[in-house]
Amino acid sequence: MKWRKFCWIMVIILDLVLFTYGFIYKNWILSIIALGLILIVRLFAYDLLFKKFDEKWDKKHKNYKKRKKEIKRW
Repeated sequence: MKWRKFCWIMVIILDLVLFTYGFIYKNWILSIIALGLILIVRLFAYDLLFKKFDEKWDKKHKNYKKRKKEIKRW
């Protein structure tokens, strides 16, 4: 599990390098490849990398909305 996560993080870093390199040197092919890699990461590794973060964020947002609703009643 940790090895897979490490590999996906390395793909994201490679993606950032490709995107930056393509943007600086105006090589739009590299930038498009980088965007494609981001889509691949989103499709195949999102649950592995970001699921826990999203669950925590959703819980915080839910509590925030609940408190906001209680404050609005006053």
